[in-house]
Amino acid sequence: MKICLVNSNISQKGSDGDMQIVNFQRGFLSLAAFLEKNGYAVNVVDLGWLYKQGKLEINADFHRNAAKHIIKQGINLIGFNTRCDTYPNVVNLARKCKELNPNATIIFGGPQASFTDEETLKKLPFVDIVVRGEGEYTLLELANALNANKPLTNIQGITYRENGRVIRNIDREHIKDLDSLPLPAYHLIDKYIRSDDKLLFKYFCAYLETGRGCPYRCTFCGSTLMDRNHNRLRSPQEIIKEIILLKNKYHFNYFIFGHDHFLANKKMVKRICRSIVAKKLDIKWTCSSRVDAIGMLDEKLLETMSKAGCVGIFFGVESGSQRIQKIIRKNINVSLVPEVIQECQKHGIYARAAFIMGFPEETREDMNATLELALKCRQIKKCEPHIRLLGPMAGTDIFARNKDRLVFTGFRSDMSGGPLVNLKSNMDLAKKYPSLFSVFYVVKPRHVPTTLPNEAVTTFVKLLYTYPMSTYLGIKELKITPLDLLEELKKWAKKKGSGSSKKSSIIKNLESKKYFPLFLKYLYERNKVSFDFLKPITAAEEGKCEKYIRQSKLLHRYIREKSAFKSNTILRKMYETMHFDNTARIREAA
Repeated sequence: MKICLVNSNISQKGSDGDMQIVNFQRGFLSLAAFLEKNGYAVNVVDLGWLYKQGKLEINADFHRNAAKHIIKQGINLIGFNTRCDTYPNVVNLARKCKELNPNATIIFGGPQASFTDEETLKKLPFVDIVVRGEGEYTLLELANALNANKPLTNIQGITYRENGRVIRNIDREHIKDLDSLPLPAYHLIDKYIRSDDKLLFKYFCAYLETGRGCPYRCTFCGSTLMDRNHNRLRSPQEIIKEIILLKNKYHFNYFIFGHDHFLANKKMVKRICRSIVAKKLDIKWTCSSRVDAIGMLDEKLLETMSKAGCVGIFFGVESGSQRIQKIIRKNINVSLVPEVIQECQKHGIYARAAFIMGFPEETREDMNATLELALKCRQIKKCEPHIRLLGPMAGTDIFARNKDRLVFTGFRSDMSGGPLVNLKSNMDLAKKYPSLFSVFYVVKPRHVPTTLPNEAVTTFVKLLYTYPMSTYLGIKELKITPLDLLEELKKWAKKKGSGSSKKSSIIKNLESKKYFPLFLKYLYERNKVSFDFLKPITAAEEGKCEKYIRQSKLLHRYIREKSAFKSNTILRKMYETMHFDNTARIREAA
């Protein structure tokens, strides 16, 4: 049996995200390794690398051309990983594969198909089987059964079609010992990587799975559903083994320790950190956790993490409103957020505080609380707050309770981005099946206008990275709320655009760096408050922003010209200092 696993995730060429994280798609390389261990030959088709190398173009024929790459070797079984953001693309790609090879068995795995398994099979006849949850053992048993032409009745964790009926077998138990799995089959991706890519990887990030699962039950998150609250960590020995492999083979020095709540088991975290120090690996890494986890840890843990190379922690704060915290079952004490971020700063650890707007129960007061907390966090030196629009993920409580409130507005969460999203065939599919592609919709708010969350996110993300202190101090001095500032900015932008041949908008005015200081000056003068104190601050922020943008453009040019980048020590050092400190700021500012 010829098995092909397809990575259909494509990031924009030259973007900072693309520049920072090498897209190895560890998940399906883990599946491939498990299949290889049990005697199967596996081929990997990585559309992301094919796109970067100019072998695929994003146009109306993308799906057909990509499908030709996939099936040209006479594949019997084609497996697709599915995520909420790329699901329309995967569906269209699978359709084309089935058209070109009707005898191929199309299998979907991953979170999105797991949460929409029955509906996927009912509405998409070219999809044959859905593997739910963790796929290693399920996919192996499935391959064995298909290879021997045996019935699928006793295979746990699959949903399939038989005699026109959709059948859902019982769930499979989670893998208790993650160390029992082989290391990912990285060799399968080597055919896409050039030697000069490997030389540059030491300045990029590699995603490394340190565990699976999360013990919490947040209403908006799919991770708890995928792992059913089974929180498991790999042993330090296995993590170290993979780090050494990636360092030796690809020269990686930066890692993302992938786990939804890495600090859930502090004893294991300490062991991992001590192993990194003992082995003198000299790496830098980031992880994800909850703000309240820091308060539950002993005083020495952040110091231990820092010594082991931790340079950043991603905190899902979500809301600055204690009321919303309770509704979404996040239940973080928001007053702890600045305190915890400052504690990280003491140890040289950069904190990224993530916020979400667009929860259906939000009021203006709740939205203001979130924006105020994000602005407050931005005043802390080593903190990078980010705000995104809620994407109602299939399977979550928020989705289940608000199915009838999904609205297709064109506003999208950053969970539904990428260069493929605007292909007409993908968007037509998203519009046709709201419950399959719900992340491309917004939930109609109960207490505020539908457009307000998107306007707030779009505007304040820019302000957080261009004029953070001016915005924060302006709101305090003028005694207004963030949403008041937004409304005034909308009025001012509309007035300024009147009579012009070009339409004006909030975003256009913010993209031109000179406009926001002019707006603030106007607002101060209208309220009869002196602008003298704020004027040098806005000027300094404007200059700083322009400096970052100039550095970013220069850096990107040299990264594109790889030989020049390799030989330029100054630029390499610039990238190392920017990597976990300023790169995200540049992305937002630019």
